[in-house]
Amino acid sequence: MGRYSPISLEAFDEQVYSQFYHASSIAPADDQLLSHRQSVLFMVFAIGSLMNPAESAYNIEAEKYHQLARAALFSNSLFEELTVNAIQALVSFLTVSYIHVS
Repeated sequence: MGRYSPISLEAFDEQVYSQFYHASSIAPADDQLLSHRQSVLFMVFAIGSLMNPAESAYNIEAEKYHQLARAALFSNSLFEELTVNAIQALVSFLTVSYIHVS
């Protein structure tokens, strides 16, 4: 994660990455927090795809992850129960939007 990242590397490892890549921390599928964390994970993948020097500037891989992140974030209402992970995903959306514009 970069200098202006919405989530620290430690928090990402503990809260997001481990949620999906460690069998000991499986949450119920209908958990709203899970979809927000999944959105953060997909946004990290999208930004990573955009920054990959082996790929073209606006590659389809990044767009696919961006769409998956949007779907995960908005699968539940943000206004009923806003989470820190939802805010992190929203800030990541802004980062990707800025990268696409510049």
